[in-house]
Amino acid sequence: MLARRRSLSILGLTTLAAVIGCGHDAAETLLQPPETFSWCAQPISFSPPSSRWRREAESSGGLQGVRFVLQGGGGQCVTVAAFRVLAERDRRAALQTLIRQADSLSRREFLDKVSLARARTDDPLSEEEAAAALAINAALDRAVSDYLSGSPRFASADLDEALQAASSYEPTLAELLPRVRLRPERMLEPGRWRLGYQRDTTIGDLAAFASDDTLITPERPLLYRQVFWVVNRCAFKVTYQGTPENRETFDRLVGSADAVAFVSLLLATAQGCSHPGLQGVRVGHHDVRLVSPAGWEHLDHGREQIFRRGEMVLVLEDLGPATREGLVRELRDARRIADQGRIEDAFSRVRDLTGAPFFLASSHQEAEFWRPWNEVAALHGGASRRDIDQAFEALIENTSFLPPVTPDGWAAYALPEGWAAYALHRTMDTRRRQIARQARRTLPSGEWVDVDTWDRVTHLDRHRLACLDHRGYLLVLAIDRGPVERAAPVFEALLTSIEVAP
Repeated sequence: MLARRRSLSILGLTTLAAVIGCGHDAAETLLQPPETFSWCAQPISFSPPSSRWRREAESSGGLQGVRFVLQGGGGQCVTVAAFRVLAERDRRAALQTLIRQADSLSRREFLDKVSLARARTDDPLSEEEAAAALAINAALDRAVSDYLSGSPRFASADLDEALQAASSYEPTLAELLPRVRLRPERMLEPGRWRLGYQRDTTIGDLAAFASDDTLITPERPLLYRQVFWVVNRCAFKVTYQGTPENRETFDRLVGSADAVAFVSLLLATAQGCSHPGLQGVRVGHHDVRLVSPAGWEHLDHGREQIFRRGEMVLVLEDLGPATREGLVRELRDARRIADQGRIEDAFSRVRDLTGAPFFLASSHQEAEFWRPWNEVAALHGGASRRDIDQAFEALIENTSFLPPVTPDGWAAYALPEGWAAYALHRTMDTRRRQIARQARRTLPSGEWVDVDTWDRVTHLDRHRLACLDHRGYLLVLAIDRGPVERAAPVFEALLTSIEVAP
């Protein structure tokens, strides 16, 4: 509950920072519906100001966020942003992915993944970050050495040590402030800036830093207020640049008792919050805990969990093997069934084998994969246990010759190569649909790929899905039916509530 209260306070401030009128009372300020932004591991949700404030992307100075510019306001604007460069220094997600996929990677792929997982050692924020980065890279060096010497178990232990080193360090506001707080000498025109009142403060139970400075413009001086805070290894800032009249409105809104009323319900399930009402479900190969949407009917169909309310339907589904690792797991499960003497059940399990690697394989690759098994199946029950064991060994070995399946190499407005394309292929008609947007999101349950699709011709009829490669199996949450505008908030809340057991 404490974590939830923190999230509401933090994100409530950013909500209110964006609700700045032109000297009108708070009650007269018009807001748009709440939106959620995932610029880093900690999602942030707030209600943007009315259409009088023109929206622009903010991507300068290592930031990623959004700026709202008051039309005809003479440079007045509000910016909400995350420090992208800080989020990119966190190597935990890359290391977790490497650990999860290590057994199914070729030698070249393994070495490439290790290279991408290395920590930056240039210009560290602090001695603590420098020490953690050196420990991560030293463990990865040992992993490469053990891997090349044919000791995969030692390499796996080395990767675990690298992840422990990455998890041991968490950036603080004190480390970040010297780099981000306003210093006129760093600005393009230092003479236009006047430092004012700077102070430590709090947002909920979290440390924050606020400054009230002045920007001298040709038309008039403008107040320049910034607030910084760090939560869940993500750093945020909200900036107000405007007139004293709007600052007074801003202050009243921040201090108003109705502040939380502007915060989206999604905040209750943003990363880092506790999730009241978690329930456990088994989704195919995945042990999942989630918060079922209030007022929605939940139908448990095993591999497929359905959530519906009226015309809106969300589906959480296990689509089977996402990678070569998943195929290996399936084949080993089938082999264990054969070892129990259930030969027919084992053959049936192999016949039903599907997965994303086959989706990308050429007809020749797929034929070569199945060839040793087809030779045994052609014996019509006359195969010996030795023949069956050898066929299983051959299938497991042949998985390494199937195409690797990753979410990399996506291109906007084109069907991607990888398991997200397979998810789209399995859940929607790809002859009519096209990917409009895709993004990676690191959530507590893992690294998801979030995809928006639309009609290939009209660019209407939007749908949304998110997919996760968990231990080689593909977990997908999709809006199956209903207007995406209405279903999206529930989709987001459900997605961010999901926890998947290791």
